[in-house]
Amino acid sequence: MKTYLLAAAAIILAATPTLASDADGKSDFQGFYAGLVTGVSPLVEGYDPAWAGGVTLGYNWNVADSVIIGIEGDLMAGTWEGFGYANDSIRLRAGYDLDGFLVYATAGYGATALSADFGGFTASAAVAGIVGGGGIEVMMGSNTSIKLEGLYRGETESFEVRTGLNFNF
Repeated sequence: MKTYLLAAAAIILAATPTLASDADGKSDFQGFYAGLVTGVSPLVEGYDPAWAGGVTLGYNWNVADSVIIGIEGDLMAGTWEGFGYANDSIRLRAGYDLDGFLVYATAGYGATALSADFGGFTASAAVAGIVGGGGIEVMMGSNTSIKLEGLYRGETESFEVRTGLNFNF
């Protein structure tokens, strides 16, 4: 897992950010965005981590010079130890735009579900709880950004590491 984290961090840090402020002082992070996200989470200690991929939608407001607040929702799905695995969250984000490099904190509510098929019989379980963490997001052009974030998921008492590609509108 450390190799994947180092690779994701190297990609983000090696990227050359564009200037994030327009002439009107608004951040390029402002507005609606949609993207793709992938992540890994050790759901249960001692077992292989769960890999998942999915989508994210959000909206950011530039509330003051370089101060960004927003709301973000995501839905991810994958497999874990032979089970179908899905999680989602709805979170607030607050951060600071350092000329195309956003540093942010995030907190909200999430849910995780597992399901399995046993010869035509499907069993499933779901739990919900708080989600919180932080991350960095780098503008790669006028409407594209990449991010790396870490989230603590209270419903599974696990730490999730994610990377994503957002398209800003």
